[in-house]
Amino acid sequence: YPLCALAVSALDLGCHSVTKSLKLGQVDDFTSFTSAVIDATAFEKITGFIDRAKKSSECTILAGGNYDRSKGYFVEPTIILTTNPRYETMTTEIFGPVLTVYVYPEANFEETLRHAS
Repeated sequence: YPLCALAVSALDLGCHSVTKSLKLGQVDDFTSFTSAVIDATAFEKITGFIDRAKKSSECTILAGGNYDRSKGYFVEPTIILTTNPRYETMTTEIFGPVLTVYVYPEANFEETLRHAS
């Protein structure tokens, strides 16, 4: 699917620059775009999604994917590309800075709409 390849290339090029420009910091620093997640439980859940995506043959981390708990529970804004519209990060609400993208084949537009419902 040439359109899919083009969309994936565009995503890959733009994601790194956008996420790298987002400042992570303390909640009282109003120049920060995002801060640490609320607690250790949330941190473990969110980073579990990221780690499983890193290991999955159905996913590519386009941007982010890093995290650090040395001074708070910081999770870098992460963008995941999946080839599976039913991958767990597409069907589970994640209360953290994780976005999953599925680029559907243009010829399968109607089928893709059925997945959404």
